[in-house]
Amino acid sequence: MTTNLSDAPAVGGSGFLELTPIQQRFALAYDRGFYLFPLAPGKKTPMPGSRGFKDATRDPKAITDWPTGAGVGIAAGASGLLVIDCDAHTTEPPPPPWDVPGIRDGEDALAYLWHRIDPTSEPWATAPIVSTPSGGVHIYLKAPVGGVPSSAGKLAWQVDIRAQGGYVVAPGTVLDDGGTYTPVHWPGKAPEAPQWLCERLTPRPAPTTPLRRPYSAGMATPRVVTGILRAMAEAQPGKRNDVLNWAAYKLAEKGVATANNLENLAVAAEHAGLDPAEITRTIMSATRGEVAA
Repeated sequence: MTTNLSDAPAVGGSGFLELTPIQQRFALAYDRGFYLFPLAPGKKTPMPGSRGFKDATRDPKAITDWPTGAGVGIAAGASGLLVIDCDAHTTEPPPPPWDVPGIRDGEDALAYLWHRIDPTSEPWATAPIVSTPSGGVHIYLKAPVGGVPSSAGKLAWQVDIRAQGGYVVAPGTVLDDGGTYTPVHWPGKAPEAPQWLCERLTPRPAPTTPLRRPYSAGMATPRVVTGILRAMAEAQPGKRNDVLNWAAYKLAEKGVATANNLENLAVAAEHAGLDPAEITRTIMSATRGEVAA
């Protein structure tokens, strides 16, 4: 059996949902080159007994003989995608450095970060975008050569990355409660992810010297970490670099200089107005214990 899309509605936006399920799968696999695998009917999880995204394929027979009622997953890494997954948990207050006016969810946090770093571009303008049943969005970008790892909350509050080692639920998939993954902007190609974004998502090399050892009596609590980040975000001109040096050193001293905490510290420093290159140098110096006199 073969599927011919020549007489189908335009594959874009609401037109994609007018396709039959098999037409949708062929459009995703062959118009866009995505690798697909079946999801449990009405769920966001892989079919029981399967290997999930490791079973993803573009084989016409597999795409035709799809399990009855199954949704569609897109293997992000195999498809060359970097998908930004913005959540919309509006009852959860944003933590520092995201607790600024106007940030209510992941999409706000992403826009805040993006426009601080790259105010001349707009990811929503040219990227394929899918709205999720929970009110979030998936923003499809082309991954760099070699890809970037998937992550949760590393880039920004309520923002996850679906890339190498991850997947997204494809547009057209319907959940048990009737919620549908809907393409709201569905251009033919995904734009390349900007360099600054890829650099933020690429693991940094481990320090050549170990971080200061934690000691149980001085371990920082989440409240202490929050206080350090807030102090950085509120630092005044003339003192910002000193505050950043102190904040990074304190995180290392207390044994909580984790990748996530240091990323949040960098965002707080950018919020205060420091240059990204200067932020990286200062954090690397301070977490090696080289505190300025």
